[in-house]
Amino acid sequence: MLASTLSALFLAAAALGAPTDINERGNNNYHIVTKRPGDGHQFCLDVRDGKFGQDAPVQMWTCYQGSDNQRWHMAGNTAPNQGNLQITITNPKTHEVWCLATSELNYVRATLRLKRCDSQDKRQFWRYAVESRKPKRILTQWGLAMDVAETNWNDGAAIQVYNPWFENPNQHWEFINI
Repeated sequence: MLASTLSALFLAAAALGAPTDINERGNNNYHIVTKRPGDGHQFCLDVRDGKFGQDAPVQMWTCYQGSDNQRWHMAGNTAPNQGNLQITITNPKTHEVWCLATSELNYVRATLRLKRCDSQDKRQFWRYAVESRKPKRILTQWGLAMDVAETNWNDGAAIQVYNPWFENPNQHWEFINI
């Protein structure tokens, strides 16, 4: 029932000319944003210290326009509620493209890291969960949600994957075109 309702909403949005795919919204440069409960301060996914490379940690940091550490791109199936979305970032000095991945496969509290993009690495594939009247979330292929670790709402907080819970503001994320 829910799947058919969502499909109908998706088709209705498409008929009205509304974006149904993340890439239809602009230039494929995004901040991936969460908002601190209470004051609404915006934090973005950020490559720690601008050190791009294999296993570089990803953290949460105040959003800044023009920050290459926070300029993410989408590849693969970017339609809402579909799998096979790769979230990538480009090193501005070397032009190498890196993929957002979990540090471990199907492990609660696995942290987010950069990995060399690999179409066979399931840790690199995500689903943007957009459901009617629910906050948006970014899920792994096995259903864990991107989560602010330890409810730490400060610059430098680690990002992990955790069991999904709609009411948890630690798991509310959206793509904002920049």
